[in-house]
Amino acid sequence: MSSLTIYVQMLDEGTPVYRPVSAEKLGDSRFRILSECDHDEVWQFETGSIVIGEPQELSIGTKIVAVRIAEN
Repeated sequence: MSSLTIYVQMLDEGTPVYRPVSAEKLGDSRFRILSECDHDEVWQFETGSIVIGEPQELSIGTKIVAVRIAEN
């Protein structure tokens, strides 16, 4: 299994903030989040979630951002 970096929105930050996380590519635009969330952070999606990732323009360039839970 190889992992890559995607971005997950952090909640309760006041402004949009994205955390780089390790994820496993499952095919097409589906990813499983592998990173563990720090206790003082609230992520939009939990560790182990299978999400849809889409390219989005962030302040650091175009990155894959988890946008929703993948349907089965």
